[in-house]
Amino acid sequence: MNPAVAKVENSSEELVRSFLAAMGRTDIHALSDLLAEDATWWLAGDLPVSGLYEGKTAVLGEFLSAAAGLFKQGSLAFELRNMVTNGGAVVAEYTGTGQGAAGRPYRNQYCTIFECRDGKISSVREYLDTAHVRDALYPAGGE
Repeated sequence: MNPAVAKVENSSEELVRSFLAAMGRTDIHALSDLLAEDATWWLAGDLPVSGLYEGKTAVLGEFLSAAAGLFKQGSLAFELRNMVTNGGAVVAEYTGTGQGAAGRPYRNQYCTIFECRDGKISSVREYLDTAHVRDALYPAGGE
């Protein structure tokens, strides 16, 4: 493998590891440092937080803060199971656990595609069991 490609792949993997750790801590400052200004986030499904968020401000202020509010503070954690990297793209498989703000246990499997550019995360596409999210985190059925 070309050493320059290997370096990009390793730095992209480390970026994703750092991002998942910051998400588990709900560390908005660290997350902001890891996102590109023009970052986008897309979440699958029909949850109130599903859809496309464009720009760092929307990703942090509209999506991540709303998602963090669904959990009891300090309960969220992510366990990385596998990563596949191709240049700046990282596909990460991980398990998220926590306790919903209403007290329900949460455990979900994620497969997320992170696009990395210039040492920042520029795009996230997140796939998970949205039915479990609705059951565990939206006590009134997701309304």
